[in-house]
Amino acid sequence: MSPVEDELAARAEADGVEFFFAMFVDMHGKPCAKMIPVEAIDVLMGGGAGFAGFAAGPMGQTPADPDMIAIPDPASYALVPWQPGLAVLQCDIHVEGLPWPYTPRLILKAMAEKARQRGLVYNAGCEAEYFLVRRGSDGRVELADPLDRADAPCYDAKGLTRMFDHLTTVSKYMNQLGWANYANDHEDANGQFEQNFQYADAVTTADRLIFYRYMFFRLEPSDLMPPYWINMGAMAISTLTGATLIAHASEAVFLASLLPFLEGFTLLFWATATWWIPMLVILGFWRHIYKHFRLAYDPLYWGAVFPLGMYTACTYRLAEITKVTFLYQIPRYFIYVALAAWFLAAVGLTQSLFVAHPATERKDAVA
Repeated sequence: MSPVEDELAARAEADGVEFFFAMFVDMHGKPCAKMIPVEAIDVLMGGGAGFAGFAAGPMGQTPADPDMIAIPDPASYALVPWQPGLAVLQCDIHVEGLPWPYTPRLILKAMAEKARQRGLVYNAGCEAEYFLVRRGSDGRVELADPLDRADAPCYDAKGLTRMFDHLTTVSKYMNQLGWANYANDHEDANGQFEQNFQYADAVTTADRLIFYRYMFFRLEPSDLMPPYWINMGAMAISTLTGATLIAHASEAVFLASLLPFLEGFTLLFWATATWWIPMLVILGFWRHIYKHFRLAYDPLYWGAVFPLGMYTACTYRLAEITKVTFLYQIPRYFIYVALAAWFLAAVGLTQSLFVAHPATERKDAVA
């Protein structure tokens, strides 16, 4: 083994590590891993861990493609605070000895390298926000804190106090991992919390965010709420911003110098937004068709309307600045999808206001 690998083996021995998770994420952000006993660390570091790419998830492979090899990054070594004897190594995917282009971590590394070549350092900070919920006796998801009902809960000290055990446990985990957690607060919505950790280079921050999600994540049909579409919307609005900057790059010397960098990131954002759409549609079928979760109006469905409209707008703008004419076909038809989503959400809202409640109750409410 190389000196770096010897150092990793010595560190694992000192930490009492018995198993490694060789981990990567697919193009939808799903953590995938193989558990490797520490006795096989030389095999892991010498040749990586093999995965059937088509089975792992969306990684640009078919069943006929060769196995993907996950090559661990020793710098990503992280002990799992709640599971003694386990450490995680984030991996870069290779196929037949070459970096695999459909690897989110490698895509991010390539963008960071382009920034470095221009004398820039691509740092990223993360303010991780989430909702604390539990499953009620009726099977529905409800707030973990039933007393969290304030009209203006942001920064509520009482809400922090009631969730003290959870927040401090996660904070301690982050600090054990060396992330320098510096703030924890109640956010704007009931049950919503935020935990912040120190910024780092973009790859390190992304590794930490994936690990952070691994602390929490368990998906049930009732957990798959409509705001998941907001993830796609964030990529779409980033695409629109990038396309607008590219369109005006000739008007500013600084923007012109960053043009290849802007073009690469804008295309990455659009591709990521596009990847979200089939995944979210499939998850919707899984939730309502396969798992028979009742389809009913929820105000959160409005969170899907904006991303659909923004994807339409950003794709049209991207087609304009790239002169790729076939892209115009997407907004030409997708606008009707966005309008249909708006219409269905409006119908659901109307029914919830006027149909679901008897007229006598409406009169009492007005009175």
